[in-house]
Amino acid sequence: MALYTGGYKVDTWIEVATGAITSATTHFDIDWNTHRTSDYKIFKVFLTDVHVTDGKTFYARFLTADNTPATAGHYGGYYTHGEGNGDITQNDASFNNVAYVPLWGLRTAVSLTGTYRGNLEFTVNTGNDVATGVPNYWWHGTARISTSLASHYGGAGTCTQNAKFGVRFESNTNTGNHILKARYKVLGMKNG
Repeated sequence: MALYTGGYKVDTWIEVATGAITSATTHFDIDWNTHRTSDYKIFKVFLTDVHVTDGKTFYARFLTADNTPATAGHYGGYYTHGEGNGDITQNDASFNNVAYVPLWGLRTAVSLTGTYRGNLEFTVNTGNDVATGVPNYWWHGTARISTSLASHYGGAGTCTQNAKFGVRFESNTNTGNHILKARYKVLGMKNG
């Protein structure tokens, strides 16, 4: 749906998905490929109340098909800083051709058994012009994580795989039910 303001067409966001993880699981997927066929190419994922088992970290992996995460091709950089270490230069790094996006900068949860839950915003452009679906993305948020404790974190990058189908959120072990709780809302917008 488009709105018109001052003579200009303004695209609006549509709700693509919403839900909650209420019992422990290994991962959860958000599929937006059906919306891409209707020309929605930009997606914004809001995650709230993220509770991951203490000692585990939180990843995103782009989907190359339904229920099929990319096993390589994630590139980018990240930072974390906060209560325990406010110096970004001590807490920034890059990732190169890995199987995941390190949302917490490879830091692990120290949520004190869920007392401090994470919240983040993850924005993805799946692209109009790239037939093979090379998304670029950025994220930022807050959680209580190792080293920097109550933290602000963020990053950006790209995935070189045909990864336009959606995104998976999981812990670093990729096994075991370490995603304990989360809520999500996903919005989509046309690109052009």
